[in-house]
Amino acid sequence: MASSVKWVFCKQNLEKHSQRVYDALLSKYPEEKVDIKDCAGADLCSLCMDVPFVLRNGSIVHAKDERDLYFKIDSSMQFLSRERLVPLPPAPPAAEKDAAADKPAAAAKPAAAPKAEAAPKAETKADDTPKLD
Repeated sequence: MASSVKWVFCKQNLEKHSQRVYDALLSKYPEEKVDIKDCAGADLCSLCMDVPFVLRNGSIVHAKDERDLYFKIDSSMQFLSRERLVPLPPAPPAAEKDAAADKPAAAAKPAAAPKAEAAPKAETKADDTPKLD
């Protein structure tokens, strides 16, 4: 099953650093979207010549060598395809729209809630207060 991840390799970076990673990615995950562009971006030229990298959904994934880049890609793909640690509960049933349409418009408005009576204030006598001598 294909994921929503899109991988973009730079052609120059493939020639210098990441061709084996590209080949391994295609052989292990043939259903994934993998593109090759002549230049992944003008601002990536220095990165392109130094280390292997790939763009994953527009974000840069780079590594010190081919092996490390493959490990990063493979571990992220396994994370996406792995079974969830905690099963998700089923979705609650959808509310029925027909029941709301059957009610008259006057009944749809909430009735005014009865006002709560104010609590009577406690009366204190002047004799009840302690006196300080």
